[in-house]
Amino acid sequence: MYAAADCLAHPTREDTFAMVVLEAMAHGLPVLVSQQQYCGIAGLLTHECDALLLQDPSDAEALAQALNRLIDEPALRQRLSVAATEFARAYLWEALARQQEAIYAELCKPSR
Repeated sequence: MYAAADCLAHPTREDTFAMVVLEAMAHGLPVLVSQQQYCGIAGLLTHECDALLLQDPSDAEALAQALNRLIDEPALRQRLSVAATEFARAYLWEALARQQEAIYAELCKPSR
């Protein structure tokens, strides 16, 4: 499905993290996501840098405008696509496991 898509729109009213957004980003899709108070992953994203963030997920006009921007602005679409892939690399299971391992190793160091 991701390979056939041009972008992912996720105008949710309640999603703690939104793995679907991360999965789409891993496939290089530009994403439109509700603000952090509605969708947790948005707290890690920056508007117009690695995603388009929607102020109000119920605002159909704002969603349509954002989607039209992706259609009408190929440079924006390309920039978000590249940034999405880079963002997703930081959240690969292997990378997260290494981060957790480093935390555990630090916590288990003997006291001096």
